[in-house]
Amino acid sequence: MNGGTLTVQNSLVANNACGMAPTNDDYFRASGTLTDNGTNGVAYSNTPANAAGGFNHADTIVYNTKYNTASTTETTWTRRGVVLDRQNLNLSDTLADNGGPTETLAILAETGIPVGNGLYDAAVPTDQRGVNRHDPGSTIGAYEHPYDPPAEKVALTGPATVTAGSVSTVFTLTSQDADNNAANVDEDTVFDLTSNSTGTARFYRDAAGSTEISETTITEGNSTCTFYYKDTAAGTATVTASRKSGMSLGSATHDITVVGGVVTGTVFEDLNGNGIQDDGETGIPDVTVQLNSVRADRSTPGR
Repeated sequence: MNGGTLTVQNSLVANNACGMAPTNDDYFRASGTLTDNGTNGVAYSNTPANAAGGFNHADTIVYNTKYNTASTTETTWTRRGVVLDRQNLNLSDTLADNGGPTETLAILAETGIPVGNGLYDAAVPTDQRGVNRHDPGSTIGAYEHPYDPPAEKVALTGPATVTAGSVSTVFTLTSQDADNNAANVDEDTVFDLTSNSTGTARFYRDAAGSTEISETTITEGNSTCTFYYKDTAAGTATVTASRKSGMSLGSATHDITVVGGVVTGTVFEDLNGNGIQDDGETGIPDVTVQLNSVRADRSTPGR
């Protein structure tokens, strides 16, 4: 650092080899103003922690310096002046393009650094690439190894309403991790489909309602499957997808309101019996029409 103003937070300063004799420190200050906002990791610095331009935040981890002291000859990783239990930070020795705006030191072990024993800040949800961190959480200055959390449960979404006797829009069954993110299943996982409708409920593979089903499957390597629903009874029905085989993901439900259909028309005296209202066949008032499924029963024969 040679002049200007620098603010550093949640960063690892190591293996930089600044090239400035005689010390060749990772952080070398000649002049300028440094603001240490904490949770940094600094290996070799030419500037004592308590001096102008030094890293001296209580939550910053330092190696050859020490919190609130004038020393530059320390030989352990410390925080708040206390030696950390874990001295091996388990990072690569080489800075590399691991994604993000600057080069970083990669984590050597997938689990990274245990909580409280290294460069850790639970308030940082993502690594330098913007990827969500996993166990143990947030390891500052390095990226997380690729990791797909396992599927642990399912969620069922679908339309709010459907007209009685009609096929609904699509229902989607999604396998999720513990944080409610979509997570692929590692084997075909089958779910039974049921409804507590008081009418006749049916499930279909397609929107046209041509292929009836009683179960649905989230296939290996995927996180969703879809189906469609039809019901004959107006009211609120609960659709349930219950795990039958495969991963133990439990069950999920979705409530749907079944709206009764509307029938319009005219009751008339069909004088010639052709089923069509012809000229001269006038409407008849005060006739009760009963609708039973898709068949209308006439209260009076011939009308």
